[in-house]
Amino acid sequence: MTHLHTRVGLAALFATSAVTLGLLQACSTSAGTADGGTSTTAARWPDRPSGPAVTGTDVHNYALRKLFLGDNATWKKYGYDLDGKKTTKDSADVCKPAAGAPKTNQEDGDNGVDNSFGRNVMPIVSNLRSSAQTEVNTALEDGKFTIMVVTKGWTPSDAKFTGTGISAKLYAGGVFSETSKPTWTTADDWPVVSSLLSDPTNVESSKIVLAEAYGSNGTFVSGSPTKVSLSLSFGGIDLGLDIEQAIITMDINGTSATNGRIAGIINVSTLIDGLRDLGGKFSTSLCKGSTFDSIADQIRQAADMLSDGTNAPGKDCDAISIGLAFDATEIGAPKRVAPPPPIAPDPCAEDAGTDAGGTTDAGVDGSK
Repeated sequence: MTHLHTRVGLAALFATSAVTLGLLQACSTSAGTADGGTSTTAARWPDRPSGPAVTGTDVHNYALRKLFLGDNATWKKYGYDLDGKKTTKDSADVCKPAAGAPKTNQEDGDNGVDNSFGRNVMPIVSNLRSSAQTEVNTALEDGKFTIMVVTKGWTPSDAKFTGTGISAKLYAGGVFSETSKPTWTTADDWPVVSSLLSDPTNVESSKIVLAEAYGSNGTFVSGSPTKVSLSLSFGGIDLGLDIEQAIITMDINGTSATNGRIAGIINVSTLIDGLRDLGGKFSTSLCKGSTFDSIADQIRQAADMLSDGTNAPGKDCDAISIGLAFDATEIGAPKRVAPPPPIAPDPCAEDAGTDAGGTTDAGVDGSK
C-alpha cells in the first residue's frame, strides 16, 4: 500500500472562503454531470486492468474546479464502498457506535457507499457555515486555490482509455493571480504551493507521486489505497486529519475530468482534537464553553468504521468514512511556485473582536 502523508491547507470548509484541499478522491464509471456525477452503478473503484504498461509520455494537468461537499440530497452518491458491506440501521455485523448515536447514523449510501461525513458531519458544518459549499466553489472559480493532478502517459483523447503504468503527481495551487482569474484553459500557468515540493524552487519535485496509477475505461485511479494527512487551515491554524484507505479517481475525457470522488476514513479522536485547537476559527461561540463539547459528541456519534479500514462487530467505531466529489479542467503544466499566504488573526484572542470569518488560502506541506 502506498502511504502519502500530506498536509494541505483548506480555507473555508467551516469558516471562510478559500479551500485548498489536498489529496483524496475517487470516481464513478459513468459520464459526469455538473453536480459531481450521480451514477452509483458500482460502489467500488475500477479494478486494475491486465496488459502491458503504456509507453506514452504526454503530460496533462487537471485542476480541481468544482468541489461537492455533500448534502441531504447527494451524500449517498459520493464516495465508495470501503468496507464491503451494505449497512442499514438494522445491521449488526458492524462496529459498535458511540453512546447515544442513533442507529440511522450507520446507514450507508447507495450500493454500500460509505460516507458518514456527508450524512452526519456535513449538517454540523452547514450549521456553523451555511454558505460553505457556495464559498468553496466561488473561491475555486476565482482562482483562490486549486488541487492539480498531473498525469504522465494518459491519452485524454481516448474516452475509453485503459492501461497501467500511468504516473501522476499531486500539487496544491496557490492564488492564481492578484489581478486576474484563470481562463481554465491550457494557457493558465497556475503557481503551486512550495510546501508540497521536495525542493521549494523546483516545480518538478512534488512530494506526492502516484506511481501505481492506472486507467480503466476512461477512469483514472490513483492506485493502491493511500494514507493521507490532510490539514484544513483556518486563519493560519491547521486542522490535521489522517485520511486512511484513500482512493483518487476521476473520469477523463479530453480537457475535462468529471465524476471525481474523494473517499477514505478519518480517525474520530484526531478530528476532534484538531477542531478543539481551532475553536473560534469556526465561530467565536467555540472559543470556550459547552458548545464545542456538544459538537464533539455529535462527531463521535458519526463514527461508522474502524481506523484500519475494516468494519466488524465487537469493536468500538473510531473512524468516520468520508466521500466528496469534484470536477476538474485541464490547465497548463505547473511552471512556478506561489508565495506563502498571509496568516489571519485568531478571533479567540482578547483583542480579536467577534468576527471569526477571516480568510486564508492555506499552507501545505507533505512527505512520503
